[in-house]
Amino acid sequence: MLNERDLKVVIPQGVQMVAQFIKEVGFPIFVAVYVLMRLEPVLSNINTSVAELTKAIAVLSERIALMR
Repeated sequence: MLNERDLKVVIPQGVQMVAQFIKEVGFPIFVAVYVLMRLEPVLSNINTSVAELTKAIAVLSERIALMR
């Protein structure tokens, strides 16, 4: 049977860190943090797209106002 000292040799450091994090905060919090970390680039791209669309709508609104 493996004891804790043996497991540290077998389990990579990153996995140990994740296991310790789960142990400290709980699995649901770990999942929430993981999902947020994975979605951060997507949310950043969405934010950029919304900012560009806002500018485009403002330009179109000005053009429509000038046509009247």
